[in-house]
Amino acid sequence: MRSSTRRRPKSPLRRASDRGRVARDSSLILVVEDNDGARATAEMILLVEGYDVITARNGEEALRALARRRPAAILCDLNMPVVDGWTFRRLQLAMPEIAAIPFVVVSASLDLYEEAAALGADMALRKPIEADDLVRCARRFAPLAGG
Repeated sequence: MRSSTRRRPKSPLRRASDRGRVARDSSLILVVEDNDGARATAEMILLVEGYDVITARNGEEALRALARRRPAAILCDLNMPVVDGWTFRRLQLAMPEIAAIPFVVVSASLDLYEEAAALGADMALRKPIEADDLVRCARRFAPLAGG
């Protein structure tokens, strides 16, 4: 006779009890940006500096990426389709598996620093991002060995 077991609904994120922990990758940066050019530029700069990079076009794609890998930091635009940066941040903070990953707001908003503070962001970068600022940000949250 088979015992009946209750199954929890599947979360888009891995749970320690279900599938084991996903270790944080100290050289990995997640860039969440809907603008193809801005996303590609940030990715290229970080790759040249020696970082591993995963990208997402919106918060929904970012959550799927976080189910597979844990970056050292998340750089996130606020105004995006599907799941915007504000919603993504609320979801991130509600999920213990990813809540502690540093969150960096990337925006052209005139109220950038107020919005970043309201979201509990660890840092804010104004668009267009200067390469030096992006590299300093990455080094703050993901210092590379020998760098």
